[in-house]
Amino acid sequence: MNSGRVTAYDVAGLAGVSQSTVSRVLNGKTSVRPDIRVRVEEAARKLGYIANATASNLRRNTTRTIALVVLYDDQEGIGSLNPFYTTLQGHISVAANAEGYAVLTSWMSEKMGDVGLVMRGLADGYIVIGSGRDKVCWDRFRALADDGVPVVGWGIASQRLSAISAANVEAAAGAVEHLVDVGCRAIACLSPRPGDQRQFADRVEGYRSVMTRRGMEETVRYCDVPTDRLEQGVNLMREVLDEGRQLDGIFATCDLMAIGALRALHERGVSVPGQLALCGFDGIYATRLTNPSITTVEQDMPAIARRLVSNFIGVSSGEAIDTSPVPGKLVIRDSTRR
Repeated sequence: MNSGRVTAYDVAGLAGVSQSTVSRVLNGKTSVRPDIRVRVEEAARKLGYIANATASNLRRNTTRTIALVVLYDDQEGIGSLNPFYTTLQGHISVAANAEGYAVLTSWMSEKMGDVGLVMRGLADGYIVIGSGRDKVCWDRFRALADDGVPVVGWGIASQRLSAISAANVEAAAGAVEHLVDVGCRAIACLSPRPGDQRQFADRVEGYRSVMTRRGMEETVRYCDVPTDRLEQGVNLMREVLDEGRQLDGIFATCDLMAIGALRALHERGVSVPGQLALCGFDGIYATRLTNPSITTVEQDMPAIARRLVSNFIGVSSGEAIDTSPVPGKLVIRDSTRR
């Protein structure tokens, strides 16, 4: 963290411009109006702002290489990481290569700390992918962004970081509407407790919006046990079944939980989709292989990857970026075919 140190965001606030405009002015870009340039320079002098030398040098001498960092939890380990992230890695590499960039991939947890690829001159900046629960890691990358290092991210909502996410509310609502359309009238939602993970809060919100609009009773169950998502799905589904509720639909806010729920339903002899229809979220490959295959909201990973790379280039050059949510697509499979 850079507590007590003036950043480009401080200069931007005083000058009444964006951080990217400050970056363009202080790095000699000509695409800035003269009056705005004067305001930024005066604000920088008044605050005593000195741009990060390493970051400035990197912007002048690009490596055409992106450091792709995948965040993971120390307790769960790399092996339990959601396959969504490992698949997204490949799409980011393809998108970066199409723009003439190489990709160096590394893994980072709270205990590991940053591997320093940018400061060692091996990359121009970072694309970071991970969930909101990796708070310590995200704070480190916010500090780097404050110092002028190009950083874009997937999986975190932040005004200080150029990050994007899925259109979670709308996509979840579409999935629950599908359950209603196939005849479900008592639908439960299974989810990790959101905490710092905004995507789960948004997906639960999407579920609730449909239940309210349809005049149906909500049943939301959260898992607080720090196991992997698949085991959370197993445990939550068992708990719901033990409550004796007469359900005919389940919406799980991630696919691994949906797979776990399916396992618990098989254990109890509940027919899917005959007695209970099941839908997940993410579109991981494994949902095609279960019996029955699982209906899911498939995230558009090629589009996500292209957006991350184009935003990285935009942040690096001080140009406009697009942080609007990326739409997903409902893929209907056997778990909801009645």
